[in-house]
Amino acid sequence: MLSRVADSLYWMSRYFERADHCRARIEANYNLMLNPSKLSAEERWASNYGVSRHRSDRQRYRPANAMIKLTSDPDEESSIVSCIAKAARMLAKFASRSVRRCGNA
Repeated sequence: MLSRVADSLYWMSRYFERADHCRARIEANYNLMLNPSKLSAEERWASNYGVSRHRSDRQRYRPANAMIKLTSDPDEESSIVSCIAKAARMLAKFASRSVRRCGNA
């Protein structure tokens, strides 16, 4: 029983960590866009997107679309919203088991 709780808490924290990592990448990329560079904004977002294992989508981007996809697309595996939703599901699964046990006691 304790190992299931630990497993649920571990994965929930990993999903939150992934969301925070995605946020940090977006923030760093946004700050880099403010500095002049040889790379265009599309190339920067493509490389940022490539870190997220999205090789098929690297052809052409608009920065706004990439930012929306990385933050609020629920179908995107590594988006912030998707990671938080996975963490919430882990919490709901853990909470429902705890409530059932309390009700059966």
